[in-house]
Amino acid sequence: MMHTPPQSDAEALEPSHGGSPHPLRVLTFNTFLGRRLDEVSQVLRTTQPDIAFLQELVVYRYSGWAWNQAEGLAREFGMDHVYQRIVWRRGTEIGLAVLTRGKLIDPTVIEGTSERPTGISARVSFNGRSVSVAAVHLASVPRPLIVGYPLVMPTHRRQTASAIRRLEELGGPAIMAGDLNTIPGTPAHRLACRHMTDAALTAGDSTGTRRTLGVPLRIDYVFTSSHFTCQKYRVLPVSGSDHRPVEVSLAWNDGPPASGATSDPGESRSTA
Repeated sequence: MMHTPPQSDAEALEPSHGGSPHPLRVLTFNTFLGRRLDEVSQVLRTTQPDIAFLQELVVYRYSGWAWNQAEGLAREFGMDHVYQRIVWRRGTEIGLAVLTRGKLIDPTVIEGTSERPTGISARVSFNGRSVSVAAVHLASVPRPLIVGYPLVMPTHRRQTASAIRRLEELGGPAIMAGDLNTIPGTPAHRLACRHMTDAALTAGDSTGTRRTLGVPLRIDYVFTSSHFTCQKYRVLPVSGSDHRPVEVSLAWNDGPPASGATSDPGESRSTA
């Protein structure tokens, strides 16, 4: 895992008038191996996220030289970032990253399968407030899909449980976002919804985020703890990726602090 803080230690989210912080802007985007990094940059420039969860960024290596797409984007926008390799594919390193205008604290790899980790967890600090985050990219679905989906569902559920368990350990306001490679109603999605809130369901928006066999499926998500209320949810149009970015605006619920982000997500619980 690579964590490279920006040169400036300044933190974002200055309080607005009245002392309340502005809504937290969140973006999740599977970049399709960063093939159109210019478009990824444009999405970041347009949405100005406080926290961006980016999947399928690539590290190119050649004869001792390396170019990390996540590091390049973080440098371009002056953001703190952490990157974690997920898989090697045909000699290419592919991973995910969290970029933030706040400050990343204690980033940790979330355990996954024997072949790949689930993602990254960390705290993000904004001017005295902190958010626990889990950036996830769950296991790919084997082809053919009609056979692969049932086979991979238990793996997706275990990976989701690992991410939720990590957020429980961190406690406090929490966000889990990324490419879950699963549709609403599957065991992983139901487990996540038992412990957190699916921003799309709050917004009443079922727009697909990836077209599979010609059908737009919703497989990219932002889940939040009860510390937030979703004010805006948008699936953005892009041309350079097989996924569409999801932009969410979250208002802070400044009621009595909760003891943690979730209840026990252990595998002993029954599947709804």
